Amino acid sequence: MRLLSLPKKTLNLLKKDGGKIFKDVAERGGVDLAINDSDVAIEGEGGTEWIVEQVLKALAYGFQPRQAFKLFSDDYFLEAIDLRNAFHGNEKKMRRYKARIIGQQGAAKKKLQELSGAFLAVGPEHIAILGEFEDLRAAKEAVLRLLEGSEHVGVYSYLEREKHRQKKLM
Repeated sequence: MRLLSLPKKTLNLLKKDGGKIFKDVAERGGVDLAINDSDVAIEGEGGTEWIVEQVLKALAYGFQPRQAFKLFSDDYFLEAIDLRNAFHGNEKKMRRYKARIIGQQGAAKKKLQELSGAFLAVGPEHIAILGEFEDLRAAKEAVLRLLEGSEHVGVYSYLEREKHRQKKLM
């Protein structure tokens, strides 16, 4: 059994519409789920508990259910960059660098997703990436380059080269 602590917002999402998402996660994952005040208990066989935990974490990071449910496939992975650790809790720096990832009216985030093929979720203290292995790897490298101060144009060029390289390998 696994016990996962989730934000109140995510718990409310799971309970929304009579618990539809909650039931979908349990059914697709083949596990029993129980919600209490701030935790979700996951009871299942083998690796199913871990997969359901990843799906619930994706929902907590802010991914839409249809995106988070991709984690039920063996082809998709989830990774998060903790901005508190990266910027030693400096709120001003975290805001500034999150803004670099998002861009004006979400344009940079949209372009990163389009070029990498991965999904991004930018939260208060994290940047989460969900995608197939190579897409996730490229998106993570792009995000890290932006966090290190690289220009957007250079990062977009990197992603275009990576996409071209991946196509050649197929």
